[in-house]
Amino acid sequence: MIYGMYRSATGVMTSTHRMNTIANNLANSSTVGFKRDLAATMERRTAAAERGLGPTASNAMLERIGGGTLLMPTRFDNSTGGMEKTPNPLDLAIDGNGFFAVRQNGQTRLTRNGQFQMNQEGKLVTVDGNPVLDVELKPIQLDPRIVPSVDTTGAIVQGGSVVARLAVKQVDDTNSLHKEGMTLFSHPAVAGLMQLGNGKAPGRVLSNSLEQANVDPTLELTQLMAAQRELEANANMIKTQDAMLGRLVTEVGKIS
Repeated sequence: MIYGMYRSATGVMTSTHRMNTIANNLANSSTVGFKRDLAATMERRTAAAERGLGPTASNAMLERIGGGTLLMPTRFDNSTGGMEKTPNPLDLAIDGNGFFAVRQNGQTRLTRNGQFQMNQEGKLVTVDGNPVLDVELKPIQLDPRIVPSVDTTGAIVQGGSVVARLAVKQVDDTNSLHKEGMTLFSHPAVAGLMQLGNGKAPGRVLSNSLEQANVDPTLELTQLMAAQRELEANANMIKTQDAMLGRLVTEVGKIS
């Protein structure tokens, strides 16, 4: 194996992954409730170090260089995005730790996107038509003739009476969440999560508000340019090493 080309190739792969991740963040910078992804990498140990061999089992200089870079599982930034006021009372945001529960293709999903609406049948749904769930994880049925309001605990009021209460689940360990696309997350045990407003889970529901994506376009563009420079540098190193090997074969190794 040509060690230098291998390290440069791993650099190209990790830089490409970073660029794709950042580009996706930028594309969703105006998506309500979107959480930016974080492209993580780690330094790979050399083969000798991974096998637990001593320093004499390999070339000392190459051991100091390391084994290149590896991609780690992509994580997401769960920090709260900016709040934007709207005239729609069913535009909801969560101030604090919490996720709305919705039903997608028969599966319970979590989301920070509170762009809800009442359809013609009076069901509370997302902009994609997915039913919004109550504390018992059942679809919410409202009276389509009455404009609803939502208080800070997630209670939905119509005609002066509470007719339903939104499921707003607190997730302490965000590593248990998995992105499913369209600002939706899956969790292995949604029913067992703590409900906001029970006195133990801090936070509140904000009506006439939407949480914007937690993406800073300026920061993402800066990181995108840095990743692009890293990719170009590694690609140029591959070309340089390939040219050197070509000369080694065609000139240095030539029999005169």
